[in-house]
Amino acid sequence: MSFKLTREGAYGHVSVLIAKSPNLALLSDIVKSSEPADIQTAISRGIVKPAYSVLLQTKTLGDAEDVVYNFYRSLFSELESFMPLPYNSYVKRFIEIFDLDKIASVALSAERRKLELKYFMGCLAPLVEYLIHAKKPPKEFSPYISCLGVSGGQSVLDTVRCLIKVYLERVVDILSSVARLEPVENSRRVFYVFSLLRFYRYVVNSRLLKEMCDVELKDFAKRVNTPSKYIQIAVEVAEKLEKHVKEDPTLLTVHELKAVYELLKHLLYTPHSLIDRLTYLLVHKYYEVPFIRYLALHKYIGGDRALTV
Repeated sequence: MSFKLTREGAYGHVSVLIAKSPNLALLSDIVKSSEPADIQTAISRGIVKPAYSVLLQTKTLGDAEDVVYNFYRSLFSELESFMPLPYNSYVKRFIEIFDLDKIASVALSAERRKLELKYFMGCLAPLVEYLIHAKKPPKEFSPYISCLGVSGGQSVLDTVRCLIKVYLERVVDILSSVARLEPVENSRRVFYVFSLLRFYRYVVNSRLLKEMCDVELKDFAKRVNTPSKYIQIAVEVAEKLEKHVKEDPTLLTVHELKAVYELLKHLLYTPHSLIDRLTYLLVHKYYEVPFIRYLALHKYIGGDRALTV
């Protein structure tokens, strides 16, 4: 049985993790400038904390991928285990977003049995076993099963729309439980905007690959029952990002981070709010992972900025 912190203890623990996190603004500037950089350089410049030096212990590209994955998987696993109810469930469901792209890729692959996917950050690996080996997943994943179109005939857009809709509903459901303990309005706003942008990014990437036509973000937001006050925020962010899609789509994550951070930073201003601190940390880590991966893999593959997309 894992040790659970009190809400006060959890607040302190999350605050420490935030303080130990890299400066994303400076990390994104490194990527944007295309200057030579790696983990060691980032540590020596004070952009990344010394705790990240574990990522230096690699000899091959595969080692680097494994170390980055294990570093963050361990962080999320410990965070979930320490959080009191229902905050631990919030962590568990939030990080499912890391794996939805993998799930969609397997579901839509014509040769899924030949796929070997690793690096699942959350707990959605059973869905891949279901898709590849027809192994029935735990009942808690039933909502996702309806999205996967195992029998065929489902479009890419339908699959992604359904997966993100289920993801939204699962996390918002936990936020409703948290709301019995403390106000969640700030975190709910950031989470909705963050999630809608995940759909927007998928549409943009597919558009660049000429896989499907444009889809209005506002229409999708309404279909997943997004409160109107959040839709406008997400649409405004997406409109700002559109010009960057045309200029240099490999830097879209950099520009998205800067736009989202304007919302995200306000979560730190709520005194004694565990849910706001936790939401800040989780969204921060979502954007942090590709930047740290970029630095960790830099010496093996050079400055391929597309890593951040």
